Amino acid sequence: MPRGNSTISDAKRIVTYDLATDPTVILDEGFDATSGLILLKPVQFGSNAGVKRFFVFDRDWVKDIDKLNNGQEYYIAVTAYSAASEEGYIPASLESSPEIITVVPQKPFGTVFNTSYGDILDVVQAAGSSDGVIIPTVVDPGASTGSTYEITFTDSSGGGVANVYKITNTTDNEVVLSDQKNFTGDSDYALADGVFVQVSGPALQGKDWDYTAGSGTGDRWISGAGGGELLYGGAYLGPMFTGSNVPPANFVQVEFRLANILEGTVGPGEDYTVDTSHPNASKAATYTTWGAGNFNGIIDVPFSAYDVNGRQLNTVVRDRDGNGLWNMHYSDADADPPIDHNWNYIWILDSDYDEGASWDADTDAEDFMAQVDIDGGPVLWALWLKSRGSRPFFSDDGILTLIPNLVITTSDIYSFASPAPTTGGGEEKISAERVNVFPNPYYAFNPAEITRMARFVTFNNLPPKATIRIFNLGGQLVAKLDKDDESQFLQWPLLNFQNIPVASGMYLAHVEMVMPSGGEVAKILKIAIIQEKEMLDIY
Repeated sequence: MPRGNSTISDAKRIVTYDLATDPTVILDEGFDATSGLILLKPVQFGSNAGVKRFFVFDRDWVKDIDKLNNGQEYYIAVTAYSAASEEGYIPASLESSPEIITVVPQKPFGTVFNTSYGDILDVVQAAGSSDGVIIPTVVDPGASTGSTYEITFTDSSGGGVANVYKITNTTDNEVVLSDQKNFTGDSDYALADGVFVQVSGPALQGKDWDYTAGSGTGDRWISGAGGGELLYGGAYLGPMFTGSNVPPANFVQVEFRLANILEGTVGPGEDYTVDTSHPNASKAATYTTWGAGNFNGIIDVPFSAYDVNGRQLNTVVRDRDGNGLWNMHYSDADADPPIDHNWNYIWILDSDYDEGASWDADTDAEDFMAQVDIDGGPVLWALWLKSRGSRPFFSDDGILTLIPNLVITTSDIYSFASPAPTTGGGEEKISAERVNVFPNPYYAFNPAEITRMARFVTFNNLPPKATIRIFNLGGQLVAKLDKDDESQFLQWPLLNFQNIPVASGMYLAHVEMVMPSGGEVAKILKIAIIQEKEMLDIY
């Protein structure tokens, strides 16, 4: 706003924060002076930018200048507006009275900030192994405490995944923020001692994959046939496929180890015989399709699965055509007979491998496909594979490594430190050397003046206590100014002891400063005053 007493009509809108679903333009009926008619006119302009907790004010928007002047007052108005929920409602929008905030750019006396706005503080993962992302961004360097902070997590739902966190100042043993539930990584986070801490957890899905060459061609011959998040659509974390009842915190990295076949290699749709002597060969339960009663038995398969701790895992194969083999996703309607090996999935389970038992080592349990219909079953990963281009089937016994996102759990702890500003005698002496006066020279006016009847210059970067004596070049004391407040500014209204405007000329200002840490420092400033020519309104 141009002035502290300005109305909202005089103000210049800088930014609007609203929800992504709010209207961007609100139209309301108003008188149009050009046509003389009542017309629909835009009265509010949304941005759909979302809610934010801070705003950077770094330019003079009223004067359209890309800088701010230290010591000058700027007036920021905050309002809220509504949008009518029913079409045709008049008025279509109501706006609140402005809440005016006065801000003054300044550099605190005797203080050196050890952080700057926008600095991202270093984060240490003190416990746990999640892929959570913690971004502490400095917003208010002056509020930095020099303390260390810990972010700890709890689970209010009992699923093992953290959904609530708190931030604790461990130096002072004080909880700064509690019951925080935002894990989205957006801009709607509260500030913790001047630091904007974004906490976000990864999605419950696959993160990455890798292939390690085997003893064959060394070339990966498998690829993806579906829409999974890894391996070109071929690999899914359990919940991303047919579901899973595995607790989110229990998903782990898995190795899918390929074996050889006795035929060496085969083409699409051809039968094969598993080389059961190969260390990567194993057995798997097979099912024809969904629902109970579709168990086909245990077969030899040219692969095995192990978790990151070396535990071998049970696997389940969909043997859609019941031929007793795991077949890649492939079909050929022109073959004789036609080949249809589509949709033969592999499920890797969170259960200890048992080659002689069913998928869960419990013959009395519901069969796997029935369990899938109930809650997804104990599925860690699912594979929907096809051949990679023209590469022969089983041409390499390599290892496919599947890496999940590790969600944030209650065992995870993150910490960061926020460097405090430096204060003391040395910093105070440096600040005392920066004491100055603005504008200098004073040439007919001061940009901060709002009336010709109130002229002034401003001494800046002062400590709380100071005395300023102003002399002319003849050594005569012209004015004395006393300061005893927390502000670093002090104005001289260009008046002498008799409240008469001083003449144009050079002046000396003797500044005596009492240091906050003790002791006194003095500085002498030269001030050039060039008064505006007086124009009498009445004569």
